[in-house]
Amino acid sequence: MLAYISLAIGLCNILAVVVFFLAWVELHERIKNSLRLQEDFQAAVRRLMISVGFFGLPILEYLFAGNKRSAKVPEAYVLAWGIGCALSLLILIEGLITLIRHINRENKIGSYRYRR
Repeated sequence: MLAYISLAIGLCNILAVVVFFLAWVELHERIKNSLRLQEDFQAAVRRLMISVGFFGLPILEYLFAGNKRSAKVPEAYVLAWGIGCALSLLILIEGLITLIRHINRENKIGSYRYRR
C-alpha cells in the first residue's frame, strides 16, 4: 500500500513540474514585465525545488547506501515521508494557484496600475 502512495506522490511531482514548466512558457513575457509576478514566480520556484528535493531525498539515500536495506525501512518513517511529500505538493499547488490568480488580476486591470 505504501509503495502505491509513494508512486502516486512521485507522479504528482512529475505532473507538478510539467504544469509549472508549461505555465512558465505561456506566461514568460508577463512575468518578465511585472515585479510582483516575478516575486510570486520565484516563490513558486522555491516551493517546487523543496517539493522535488523532499521527494528525492530517500531515493538518493537508497542509491548511495552501500547495503541497500530499503525493504527494512520502518512503516512509520515511510508514512511520515509520504505525508510530508503530500503537504509539500499541496503548498506548491497553492503557490501556482496564487501565481495564476495574480496574472489573471493583472490582465483584468492592466499592469499600468503598478507603474509609477
